[in-house]
Amino acid sequence: MSQLLQHHVADYCQQCLVIEPGIKVEKAVTLYDESTECLVVAVGRQPVGILLRERLFSMLSTRYGPFLYQQKPVERVMLRQMLLVDDSTTLEQLLLMIEETESDFGETILVMNDKGIHGILTLETLFNLLTQIQHEEADHQMTVIRENVREVTQVSRAVQKMSTSMIHYEQTGHVMKEVAHGGQQTLEDLLKHIRLIEKVVQRQLDQVEILQQQMQQISPLVAGIKRIATQTNLLSLNASIEAARAGVHGAGFQVVALEVRQLSEQVDAAVKQIESYMESTLMESNLTRQQVTKGRQEVEAATTLVKGIDTQFSRLFQLSHTMGEEMGTVTEIIREAGLKMSWLENSMKRMEDQVRTNQQRLFRIEKIKNDQTNLADTEETRCAG
Repeated sequence: MSQLLQHHVADYCQQCLVIEPGIKVEKAVTLYDESTECLVVAVGRQPVGILLRERLFSMLSTRYGPFLYQQKPVERVMLRQMLLVDDSTTLEQLLLMIEETESDFGETILVMNDKGIHGILTLETLFNLLTQIQHEEADHQMTVIRENVREVTQVSRAVQKMSTSMIHYEQTGHVMKEVAHGGQQTLEDLLKHIRLIEKVVQRQLDQVEILQQQMQQISPLVAGIKRIATQTNLLSLNASIEAARAGVHGAGFQVVALEVRQLSEQVDAAVKQIESYMESTLMESNLTRQQVTKGRQEVEAATTLVKGIDTQFSRLFQLSHTMGEEMGTVTEIIREAGLKMSWLENSMKRMEDQVRTNQQRLFRIEKIKNDQTNLADTEETRCAG
């Protein structure tokens, strides 16, 4: 609408009849026809007044009108207050001039140029033009509203698409939560098995320590066996020497034999004790082997659990990757929706400004109409009086 108001008044004015101030009222009356509402009274190129048909006929229709104005020049009845504008004046500037004018100029604007009177522009024509402009502006606003509706529809679709993606994302999040929970449970089971392995290893260490202690106990026994064997050899040697020396007088052989027998018994006892310790050691070794075997089984079970964790986390990473791609799509959709919403917001603000300006101009036009109507009614009342 602002562009239309920048048009010049010369584009909308109409031609008018120009008469001299000395023409009689009766002659002036005959110059009016259906298309002529106003006569311009001018001296040369300079207008000095206007003669409006409606006002002139109203004055002549009074009781004393024909007697008062008969054979009188039109300068006696013309309206001397005029609104003169240059042909380069815009419609917007004209509205400002009308608003600032407090006198009655007969609802007719004289458009002037460098040659004199270019034409006239009535307020009725001006208001009809402004009404047309209002209709065009309303059509434009309807077009803008339709465009906004289309944009809102697109935004609604984008939001719906975003909502669908977000629902899918939520479902994926639930799956990830379940997978993560399964991984956590698997980790707990793994920790339990690891604790069992630690206990088995500790048990093995304890059994190894026992074996070491038993081996330490075996060492003195072996030394004693060696000592007894040495003494037995010495006694046997001595017995042989005595036997050779005594001949038939070997009474002492009985003592030697007894000593050898005692040593033999001690050796036997030591051997039995060694066998007992060896048997105990063998049992502990077997137990250790069993525990190690059990530990190996526990390690294998832990390995299986670790593989299960690896599978779970592989799935988790795959889901995370998929979710990342979907989130990228959601982010793009949100960005597009944000751009459209920003455009829509700016468009709605522009439309709001246009509607506000349009309302202000409507009130402005109505005010101008009312002011001119009141001025015209006041002038007619004064003339009638």
